[in-house]
Amino acid sequence: MELSQRTALGTTIVTVVSFIILNMVLMLIFGFLTIDSWANLNSRVGAFILSFFLPFFIVYKTREMADLERLLKFGSGLMIYMMIISIVAGFPHAFTSGLVPSLTIALGMLYYGGKLLNKEL
Repeated sequence: MELSQRTALGTTIVTVVSFIILNMVLMLIFGFLTIDSWANLNSRVGAFILSFFLPFFIVYKTREMADLERLLKFGSGLMIYMMIISIVAGFPHAFTSGLVPSLTIALGMLYYGGKLLNKEL
């Protein structure tokens, strides 16, 4: 095995692990603000605000990335989390707590957010 192949493998492993950690942090943020037992109206409003601005920041920093690639890299954890919580806690509870609407907004921003930015920046 050449040195360049080992470096490429190491870089791939570090990239995948960092995306997994980033997705888990995003899941933790939205879960804490919406589905937690101490979540109140203020934290749910904060989740809705973050569901717009957090993905918009990701889109702003990754303008050259394709929409679907961005959605899969940064939104795969959110999709999995939405499905798991909908099954475990029940869809009505996940919806009324604000988790499903805020994650839907976040996923939509990850995919369509590039269209909101000016391409000439």
